[in-house]
Amino acid sequence: DSVKCDSDQVARLAALFAQANGARVGSILYELAKDPSTNAPHWRATVLDPNGDQLGVLVITAAKGAVVSHQGFEREPAPGISTPAKPATAAASGSRAPAARVATPSPVPKPNLLRRIFGASEGKPAKAP
Repeated sequence: DSVKCDSDQVARLAALFAQANGARVGSILYELAKDPSTNAPHWRATVLDPNGDQLGVLVITAAKGAVVSHQGFEREPAPGISTPAKPATAAASGSRAPAARVATPSPVPKPNLLRRIFGASEGKPAKAP
């Protein structure tokens, strides 16, 4: 119950901080822990560039998504975009969005085990040994 900010929000914040500092995020190492002084949960996100070099470390409250510290990032994102909101859901907005249609691939039948081993195709008799 005390974790309201999830890893997706942490990733968005990391991308904003990287962008503000002229860098790109390659990967993020997440750690969710309790702050020993307040006993409140917080995220510690180590942000790496595409080469695996550390860009910086963000500490974010898990309850509200507020940035506590941003070591390694000299510049902060512009005010007003530093804490991105979760995308609005259809239930929250009061309107119902149409369900997304997903294409499902049609299954391709596999030949039986002997045909796979010996390579005989449909309609052709298997070669005698």
